[in-house]
Amino acid sequence: MELCNAIEELNKVSVNLELLKKKWAEIEQRLPVSGDWIQEDKSQYEIKCFEFNDILETIPKIRDINIRNLLPEYDCVSQGSRDVSDLDVSDCIMEFYSETFAQDSEISKYEHALKRERRRLIRNQVQRCVGDIDGMLYLLNVNMKGRDSSDQLKPEEIDPLRDMIRQLDGLIGDSVSRPPRWSDLNRHLHFGLVHDLYDIIRLDWPSIKPSVDSFFYGDDPFPIITQDIGELVDSADKTGIIGTSLNWTSITDVQFERLCADLLKALPNWENVEWLTPTHASDRGKDLEAFWVYQDAARGTIRERTLVQCKHRPNKSVSPKDIETLQNLSVTHGKVDLYLVITSGKFSDQVTQIVDRWNESNSKPKFELWEHWKLEQLLASHPHIIKLYGLR
Repeated sequence: MELCNAIEELNKVSVNLELLKKKWAEIEQRLPVSGDWIQEDKSQYEIKCFEFNDILETIPKIRDINIRNLLPEYDCVSQGSRDVSDLDVSDCIMEFYSETFAQDSEISKYEHALKRERRRLIRNQVQRCVGDIDGMLYLLNVNMKGRDSSDQLKPEEIDPLRDMIRQLDGLIGDSVSRPPRWSDLNRHLHFGLVHDLYDIIRLDWPSIKPSVDSFFYGDDPFPIITQDIGELVDSADKTGIIGTSLNWTSITDVQFERLCADLLKALPNWENVEWLTPTHASDRGKDLEAFWVYQDAARGTIRERTLVQCKHRPNKSVSPKDIETLQNLSVTHGKVDLYLVITSGKFSDQVTQIVDRWNESNSKPKFELWEHWKLEQLLASHPHIIKLYGLR
């Protein structure tokens, strides 16, 4: 099934779930928890229960999760309420109310599972949208230089960004709450002046992007078939060989940048790792920024500002034209202590020679190269990252 059709199907389930929640709220209001028994109320209660069942039949299961019908009998609630009132025992009262309102938990459990499945469905596409928005904002920012802040953006300038934000909005659906400044973003898109664009670049998107990342990245656990770790260890073939190679072609450029950020965060001596700018933007020289921190006996704690460029080239060598001109780094990005280029492939001999000569001259910044073997060596100590990105 195509993504758009799958999302539409989930949207319909979400609508029906909202109808079910609304019907349950109506039923709750008619529960005779005071102990009163009224024939007219009972008749209306039963009608509401029939309507609830009609909606429930339209809601499919999610793997092994479905919503059980736990609606209590009107007479039982009325009688039970009087009984616990007479007993006046806290445990009995709690048990009575727990059973009476058990339908609440059933609906909540299903709603949680539905939002989880939607996140699983759209995660990759959300990541692509975020990368595309990054790229659009980068190019728009470059093209706006010299423009008056009150100028109206042309349709061909702002409409692609509007469409991509709508795409992201539609993907997210009701799976998560909208992050802060979402309404500000849409207001600025609506007016579409140059100063609105600057507000999006400087205020709205920097606030929204981390929230989207946190909502859709790495929150859901992996399914585990093992019920007992001890039994797994006892039954495993302890003479077998484990796989060591990683499937770098299984991830996108955006995912590779994110993986590099996660790896640096997991490694000791790296602080304030930040994923910065749009994938595929030209001549920017950095995808991540971080600080390499170490202790010097004489100088104490040293923090070196590091720019990181990520090159996802599993089947191609990185050439000199693919990396930032070293002499331009400090001019473009201010004081830089270390320039790190990470690739999922290899560096050409020419790149290696350039870097060796640069570092031997003691020029600043220092230059470091990490090829795929270096990444695999570091990731071996962090198997959760390997699993998270499906590299093996």
